[in-house]
Amino acid sequence: MMMLPAACGGPVPTAEERKQDDQQAKLAQIMRVAKTTRDGGDLGSAANMYERAHRMAPNDKAALLELGNTTLAAGDGDRAAAAFGRAVKLAPDNPVALMGLGKALITQRKPIEALPHFLAAAKLLPSDPRPHNGMGVAYDLLGEHEEAQTAYVDGMEKAPGNASLRNNLALSMALGGEFEEALRTLGPAAEAPGAGAKVQLNLALIHGLAGDFNKAAEVASKVLAPAQVRQNLSYYKRLQDLPPKDRAAAVLGIGDSIGQ
Repeated sequence: MMMLPAACGGPVPTAEERKQDDQQAKLAQIMRVAKTTRDGGDLGSAANMYERAHRMAPNDKAALLELGNTTLAAGDGDRAAAAFGRAVKLAPDNPVALMGLGKALITQRKPIEALPHFLAAAKLLPSDPRPHNGMGVAYDLLGEHEEAQTAYVDGMEKAPGNASLRNNLALSMALGGEFEEALRTLGPAAEAPGAGAKVQLNLALIHGLAGDFNKAAEVASKVLAPAQVRQNLSYYKRLQDLPPKDRAAAVLGIGDSIGQ
């Protein structure tokens, strides 16, 4: 009696299924190469790869989020806002997309437009301090320093050791003319063993905003060479002549102060 060969494997994939599998494999490869390229410092090429990946899978938000983060890192706020904006349309309740769009709008000097996205992200991530940091920066850019400080304090309740929130809170106080409060807020961190350069320079900046250039120079000299100290003092003096909103943008470093 002739024995028939046993059936093996599952159903044979259709031509359309094979095409989809090939596209998914190609998409995954592009995303891997884009990440490697970005990690290597070529942000422009990485962004173009993520854009290509998005065109291959226009309903997949992953490439858009990476495109937004990469172009933000490259300082291209317009392209980042466009990428995160498309991601928010695809996933309105995605907090990463919301915070990314908020940060991109901050870099464009659009704090009013940024605020709703940080507020929405805060509701979705009730224990995450980052949306509160974004809110605080937006309020500071609007000149609403009391609201900004409330946002920073709310964030610090969730993450008491968060250095970015503490720095921004002190800078907000200084922008609002509360120099003694600002120094009390940041001073202990600057005096702690192993305090980094950033906190020292922020403390020097607060002294500079207060017009105490001698003290600013004394603090800055702990981490800077004499020529750099002189440059910073000139910068502090220029800040005095800026309009309040421009001064806030310069002091907070726009999107850099929000963090990741």
